[in-house]
This record gives sequence, C-alpha cells and structure tokens, in this order.
Amino acid sequence: YNYIKNQSKDEFNPKNDFIVSLELENTSPDTSSVIINLSPNDWDQSWNHITAKAYRGQYVIFDVVTGYNFNPIDKPVHSSMNLLSIEILPKDHITLLVHLEGIPDSVINRPESIDFTLIKKDQAVGLIKDYKFNGEYINRKSHSAFIANHLINHEYYIDKSQNASIHEIEKAWESLQTTGIFNTPYDAEAVYWLKTQLIGTPEFNGRHIFHISNSPNWGSGTYSPVADNFSFDNIDSYYKSSDNTYIHQSTGYKIPPSDRPLNFWANFLTVDIPIGDTTDYFIRLEGGHSRQYMNSIVLYHVDLWSIFPKQINEGWHHGLYYGALGIYLFFFSLLFIVERERLYLYFSLSILGLLMINIFPEDIFTRYVVFPTWRACHIPFYFFGTFVQFFGFSKFTEQYFLIDKTSFISKWIIPGQIIILGIAALYCAIEFEYLPIIGNPAFQPYLLAFLFLQLISIVLPFIIAIIAKKKPGVSKASYFISFAPVLIAGLYHFGNLFLPNFFQIDGFQSIEEVDQSFNYIQLGVAAMLTLFAMNVGFRANRLKAEKDRAILLEEKNIVIKAKSKQNETLLKEIHHRVKNNLQTISSLLYLQSYGEKNEKSKENIVITQQRVESMALIHKNLYQRDNLAAIEMKEYIKNLCESLIRAYQTTGQQVKVKLDMPNFELDIDRAIPMGLILNEIVTNAMKYAFPDIKEGLLVVSLKTYGKNEFELLISDNGIGKAENAHSSFGSELINLLTKQIDAKLSSGNNNGHWVKLVWTEKVEVEEDG
Repeated sequence: YNYIKNQSKDEFNPKNDFIVSLELENTSPDTSSVIINLSPNDWDQSWNHITAKAYRGQYVIFDVVTGYNFNPIDKPVHSSMNLLSIEILPKDHITLLVHLEGIPDSVINRPESIDFTLIKKDQAVGLIKDYKFNGEYINRKSHSAFIANHLINHEYYIDKSQNASIHEIEKAWESLQTTGIFNTPYDAEAVYWLKTQLIGTPEFNGRHIFHISNSPNWGSGTYSPVADNFSFDNIDSYYKSSDNTYIHQSTGYKIPPSDRPLNFWANFLTVDIPIGDTTDYFIRLEGGHSRQYMNSIVLYHVDLWSIFPKQINEGWHHGLYYGALGIYLFFFSLLFIVERERLYLYFSLSILGLLMINIFPEDIFTRYVVFPTWRACHIPFYFFGTFVQFFGFSKFTEQYFLIDKTSFISKWIIPGQIIILGIAALYCAIEFEYLPIIGNPAFQPYLLAFLFLQLISIVLPFIIAIIAKKKPGVSKASYFISFAPVLIAGLYHFGNLFLPNFFQIDGFQSIEEVDQSFNYIQLGVAAMLTLFAMNVGFRANRLKAEKDRAILLEEKNIVIKAKSKQNETLLKEIHHRVKNNLQTISSLLYLQSYGEKNEKSKENIVITQQRVESMALIHKNLYQRDNLAAIEMKEYIKNLCESLIRAYQTTGQQVKVKLDMPNFELDIDRAIPMGLILNEIVTNAMKYAFPDIKEGLLVVSLKTYGKNEFELLISDNGIGKAENAHSSFGSELINLLTKQIDAKLSSGNNNGHWVKLVWTEKVEVEEDG
C-alpha cells in the first residue's frame, strides 16, 4: 500500500465538498492493474457521492460514480468500499479528478482527512463482493500474529429476538432489514447474524481458517490484521455440505478450547468448500464486551502457515528470553532463601515484574499469544507486574546503596511513589480487566497517566543512585554500567522509531528492522540482568569481606579490651599495694615518733609521715577510679588539706580550708610532686601561720590563662612569713619538686602568706557543678 498524501489535511472540514487531483504514472514497461481506494482514513466509508474522471491527456478514459449511497452491485467495483479499478499502460500518465461530497451526520465512520490508497489488484480479492480466493494474501509482514485477507462485503442482521435459528434466518434473509459493514453499529447486548458468499477455487480448497476480529490496523505502508485481543462469548458458523445439510461449528470465549474447531484462540472457524461450489456462509455472534472498542466486525481469511510456524518460532524466541528471566528469578529467589539477604528478594521481585510485563503486555494478543486461555486476566497481570517491577527495583536500589531507613528518601519518597503507583495499577487492573486497551480511546488518558507514572518509576531509582552517599563495598559505577546494554538498545530502538518522525528523516525501513531492534532490547535486558547479577555478587563478596574484617577487628578489640581490663585490674592492684605499703611505712613512722624522746626528731618523723601519707592518698585515689592515668586534683587537695589541718590544729583552734577551683585532672607524674609541694606548703602554714589565731582560713585557688597555662595559689590569713626565715629541708624539697614539674614558684605576704605555682600543661578541666 502506498499512501498518496493530500495537502488539505490541516484545512479539512467534513461539511465541505472536495475536488482532488491525482497524477498517476507507470514507469515500468508492463501494464499495471491497480485499485484505488477512495475512502478517507483507509477504512472509513463516509462519502455519499463520488464522481471520478480519468484523463489521458485530453481524452476521458472513464467517468464513473460511486459512494456510500450506492449498493455494492451498482458500483464500478462491486464492494462496500469506494474503489476504482484502473489499467495503466506502460510509460503511461493519467490524471484522476475526484469529486467528494455528502457526509451525513448519522454515519458511523466519519472521515478526518482525505487519503487515497493504491492497492495491487491481486491483493484486493477480499475487498470485492463474492470472495473468490486466488491464493494471494495481503503479503505484508507486520507485528501481527498472522497474515490474512479481510472480507468486508458481508451483510449484518441484528436479531432482536436473540433466538432465531439458522433455518429461520436463511429462509427470511432477503426480507430482513440488513446493514453493511460500515453502517452496522456495535452493541455488546446485540445478537448479530453475518452472511457472506464464498466461492470454491483450486486455491480455496480443503480446510481454511476464518477469524472474527476488529477492523485492520493500517499504518504508513503497512497492514496489520488485528489479532485475537477480543472475542464474542459464543460464535456459531453454518455452511451447507454437498448433501445440503448444515455444517455447524461453535467457538467463542465461553466455549472450552477442546470444543473449538481449533483449540487455540477463541475466534477461529474452519471452512471446507469443494472446487467450483458457491456457498452462503452464516455466522452468529453473541456476547460482546460492553467496553470493547470495535469500529467494525470484520471476517478474516487467515493463512494457516502464517499462524502456527510463526507462533512456534515466536514461542522459541520468547521462550528463550522468558527462560533466561526465569533462571535469574529462580537463582536469586534461592539465594534469598539460603542467605536471607533482602537485596536478593528485591532483585527477584524486580525480575518477576519484568517477566510479567513481557509475558502480559497490553498488545500481546496482536502479535504473539503465550497463554491464549489467560486472555481475560492478562491486563491485570500486566499492571501487577509493572507495580512489582517498580517496587522490587526501588527497594533493591535502596538496599544496594544502604540508604538510611530514617532518611527522607526511605521514609517518604519511595513509600509515596509505591502507594501512588500501586493505587493506579490496581485501578487500571480492575477497570480494564478484560479490555484490550490498544486503540481504545476510552483508555488513552489512563494509559498516558500510567505511562507517566512508569517513567517516574524508572527515573526514581537512578536519582536515588545518584544522590546516595558513597559507602565501602558499594560501587555506583558498576550500578550504572549494568544499565548500559539496555540503555544503548533502547536509545537505538526509540531513536529510530520516533526521532525520524520528529526531524523528518529516514528511520526503520522495514518490519524486519523493527523486529531486530526489539531483539536488541531483549538482548540488552538479558545483558543488563547478567551484569547486575555479577554486580550483586561482587557487591556481596565485598560487603562480606568488609563484614569479616569488621568481625575480625571486633574480635581483636574484644581481646584487647579483655587484656586492657586485665592490665587495669593489675594496675589497680599495684596502686592498692603501693598505697598499703606507704600506709605501712606511715604506721611505722608513727610508731617510731611515738617512742621518740627528742622533740625535734619526733617532729621530723611526723613530717615524713605526712609526706608518705600524701603519696599514699594519690595511690588510693588511683585504684578507686576508672581512669588510672590521672588524678582528680580538687578532691585530692581537699582531702590532703583537711588531713593536715586535723594533724596540726591545736585545741580551741579552728582552721578552715576554702577551695576556689574547678574539677581538673593531672597525670600521676605531675600529681605526686604537686601533692608533696602542697603538703609542705600547708604543713608550714599550719605550723607557723596561726600561732595566736583561733580561726584561721586556708585558701587554695586555681586560675587558667589561655588554653593551657595554670596558676595554683595557696594563701592564708596568718601572720605572714618572716623575711629572715631560714631555709629548711621543706623549702629545698619544694624548690626541687617545682623544677621537676617545670613550674615557676613565687611567694609573698599580703594579709598573710601566699605561695603561687604556675605551670603549663594540657589538662582536662571540668566546670564545678
């Protein structure tokens, strides 16, 4: 079929009359016999009156009339369609003028443009009254499941009683009010009787197959019979045998496959007419679908060899593809059962959804039928598969990149999209349960909305992958590389399919190229799943290695913690024993001082005992604390001062200690010298600062300067230190210890005596609370 485009499409108004000029030229050396279809949109038959004149130069070759108002037998070509038969001589040029007029508002099939079609004469046999098959089918390769001639000259009678028999119908047919194919309205509640005439020829001999379906799908240069996407509940056919009895066959959706003439699709009938015989073929149709979009009920004569070899070949082809998806589904489902890893579950769900989308697409019954008996539920399966595929792939992506469950994506984006798509899929599955949706204008808004949701569902996992934080063992590059095969195949297919129309360039030139492109997409999907399987495996190995390392590290940490705890216990025990030993020494010194007669010696022994006590107090604080490396000094200074006050405070005298400092810690190497220095300073204060003072005050304060400079000030409100006081062992010990801790010591009198110790060190200071 070669479309001859008109230039009035943008200005078309069906209320106008049109005069169309068409130039026909035969460049071949042979005579060309062609039929011109004058009907608009290839199928619609809406012109009431058509006048056609053909000129060869100045000479009129023919002047004929046809149109919707004419009976097929009165038209130049006996057909319900508006056809012209033209013989074009070799190297001939013909000008055809066509006057189109009259489109009543009551007609069913209204034109939307002016399109004429050239048809090879040997392929127009089904378009002409009285079907006389010559062995030629409309030899157009397409995505359709079979090759067929469509018969359009049958008459219809709507049986309002719905129970008339074949004998009653045959006897009364000439008196019945019948309609043609283009003015018979479709009504799901009606019972139709269809009658056509078949002529037995050498080519039309033996068993032949007929099929009931919608009008054919005409595309640019292609012809596709509409396949088995719809069936009446009950179809009965009748034609007479040689003994003048009726041969009856029953098929239809409600007829079991085993009782059909062909236990395959529901709309197939078989006819066997002897050579030279002419027979009337009656078909009764009952139980259509109320939402089925059928602009015409067409009878197809099907090429048997275009069905079963093609179905077998398609079965092998699709079977291999479905088998590959099934193997992946089984493998990852088994991995989930064994490993209990949700990543495998989500990947399995994604493959399951992809498998259902490919087995039950909305147009599956126009090209290949996997499970004919599942026709009533393939639409729900398709939408369910779409939802499952998105759910599985979104959750797979979330799990693959270890998205935090508390993140906005996991809490809102993915659940929200799943809910929206789930509701849309459920609605479409219920609303269009048995409805073939391709070509149905009632479904188009829903289909477009659902396709938009599908597009978002495809894009969303990619967005998640892009914004996901990088984590050890998870490769974004591997994730995106896995999509490369199907992305390349998809760009090739849709680029060649849609871009040529947009930019008006050449795209696919043949159905074979389109089919090959679909094959590339299937190979791309298989390659994608293979790469994803490898990627998931590598990811699992990497994460397992990371997990093993983490477990090993945790085991080492446990061992280290156990050893650390053991060492801590030992260190506490050491400090405890050192403290006990120092207290033993202190007790021995005390016993020695108790028996000493010389007061000076006795005093020296007591001072030494106090020094030992100050060191013992540090070790006591150490083994009582969790931190064995540092001393909390504020509590230590308080206990030390109170201990010395109790030791030197006389009867009737009351000396108080005031601490003005935060909690702070010193390591043991600095704490012990600091404790001895404090011991000497406080001891001197208790011995010499309050000889006649009943209420004394001892103030110990700590100030910080900057980040790590500290000042410890010990002052009293006593009589102060005499300028000529001689140096003692205590003073020398203080100077020696001050140098040991790298500090600066200063002292003076100001309403008492004060000693200042300044040093620099990083210490942890905690506010006093």
